[in-house]
Amino acid sequence: MRLNKKYSDLIYKKLQDSLSPDEQKELDDWLAADSKRHLQVDRIKQTLQLSKRLPKPFMPDKDAIWNEIAQKTFLAPAPEKRGHFNGWWQLHIERGLQKRLGYAVAILFLFILGYGAIRTYFNPYVSVVAKHGEQKHYNLADGSMIELNCGSAIKFRKSFALEHRQLYLSGEVYFEVRKAKFPFIINTENASITVVGTKFNVCARDERTNVFVTEGKVRVEIAEKDTLPIFLEKDQFCEIKAGRVSTFASDTDSSRLLAWRSGTLIFKQTLLANVARSLERFYNITIKISEPELAKRTLTATFYKLSADQAISSICTTLNIEYEKQSKTFILKSKTNHHD
Repeated sequence: MRLNKKYSDLIYKKLQDSLSPDEQKELDDWLAADSKRHLQVDRIKQTLQLSKRLPKPFMPDKDAIWNEIAQKTFLAPAPEKRGHFNGWWQLHIERGLQKRLGYAVAILFLFILGYGAIRTYFNPYVSVVAKHGEQKHYNLADGSMIELNCGSAIKFRKSFALEHRQLYLSGEVYFEVRKAKFPFIINTENASITVVGTKFNVCARDERTNVFVTEGKVRVEIAEKDTLPIFLEKDQFCEIKAGRVSTFASDTDSSRLLAWRSGTLIFKQTLLANVARSLERFYNITIKISEPELAKRTLTATFYKLSADQAISSICTTLNIEYEKQSKTFILKSKTNHHD
């Protein structure tokens, strides 16, 4: 998102405490129109803080340095020595050069470490990640509890619960939100969900966002669109895709939507290609489907605390196919490929 020069100038003036009252109001209105604009302010502020801590440029005396190099390395004319002393002189020069190269490498290494430390120190965000093959529980600073499914992540500013309760989500997360001063806002790629205190599940994958409420009430908005918000209550579900609400249902089967929390995978007339992606995240494995037509077949099945091998074997039995295993990679293929 490109930043308009007008508002860029206003942000810089704000950070220098030189805004007029009218300019302050204009900037506040601009920020209030889109919550993501606060990220741009944070990035500019971070850049300014970092630049103030950088040392002033050092302008070396090139002639003096060159003279020193010429005198202390092999570039200098070696004195005329005879016999074994000439070999000692060459060895002395080589050791001096190696010593200086060692200093240069050490300085470069310390610079890289220092740069990494600066980036970590000034990073205003906290990230919580559940890798493929793992699920993770996390307690937020406001007392809310979240549970991340495999291959999911959230990110929020360090000022969470002090100045706001806003976070960014990718993947699937179950929330138990406590009531507090600030509304609890979840941003995904194509939706924004606002709550006060409730329990609900959000799944944001493959350019779609699903929201299912188990307790309380939530407000769902389509990102970057001037449309009316959707309000969901207990046992209600919605899906946002391609900039619109594609489904809306009441009395949704909660056991299927929340089964992942108990280590269960439930598929109902699901394409094998989508089943494969779910299993890859859940077991931290790789699944290859050898034929395009096979990927379009559907599966209805429930896997409760099965190993990866057991789940793949069950799929093959149900669909009358076979698989080949290579380390952590499973290759699914039709039996007819080997029984012509």
